[in-house]
Amino acid sequence: MLPGRRGKRSFLARHAGLADNPGEVVDSSGNVIGRHSGFHNFTIGQRRGIGIGGGAPLYVLETDARDNRVVGALTRTLRADACGCATPTSAGPASAWTA
Repeated sequence: MLPGRRGKRSFLARHAGLADNPGEVVDSSGNVIGRHSGFHNFTIGQRRGIGIGGGAPLYVLETDARDNRVVGALTRTLRADACGCATPTSAGPASAWTA
């Protein structure tokens, strides 16, 4: 959270030089489904304030600074059937993990 009433947009404009720059909102296949005021105004997982109404809820899946795009996805496309871990590590001694 940023203090004051100005919020994230004002903070990023002042400190990072990021002014609003309109671009496309696309689905995960790259189809344009709307427009946005600047990729930096969105957070991964954001649902509200995307500016595309009607239909099922849309979530921000990715922001692309290079192409000034926001990728949105419907709830059903965010679900995963599995997850993996490339290199498991423990947070303590091995003896703590054995019975």
